[in-house]
Amino acid sequence: MLHGLGVDEELAASGILCRRYEIADHRGRLLRAVDLDELTAGVGPMILTSRAELVRLLRRASGDLAPRAGTTLERLEPRGERVRAVLSDGDAPELDLVVGFTGSTPACARSLSASPRSSTRAGRS
Repeated sequence: MLHGLGVDEELAASGILCRRYEIADHRGRLLRAVDLDELTAGVGPMILTSRAELVRLLRRASGDLAPRAGTTLERLEPRGERVRAVLSDGDAPELDLVVGFTGSTPACARSLSASPRSSTRAGRS
C-alpha cells in the first residue's frame, strides 16, 4: 500500500528495517527466532516506525484529504473495486482505499475478516 501511495522509500529511509525477530525468556535465552525476510517475501520488508511518522507519511500521501479521526468504523461493504465504509457518525462514503489505525477494538480488521469476498495482506509498521 505505501508503495502505491509513493511513500515507501521515505518510510524505508526514516524507519528501521527489521529482518529477524527473536523471543527470549527472562534470562535472555533464545526461545525462537523468525526470519522476517522469509515471512514478508510476498509483501515487502518489515520496517519499524513510530505511529506519528506513519501518520505524517499517510497525510502527505493523501494530499488535501483530511483524516477521519474521532469516528468509528462500523463495517466495510465491498462494492466491486471500491468499498463502502459505514461510519459511526452516519457517513458512508465509497472509497478506493481505507487505512485503519486499530486500537483496542479493531473494527476495520473484524470487518475485513468477516467479508467472504475480501482478500487482505497484512503487515505491521
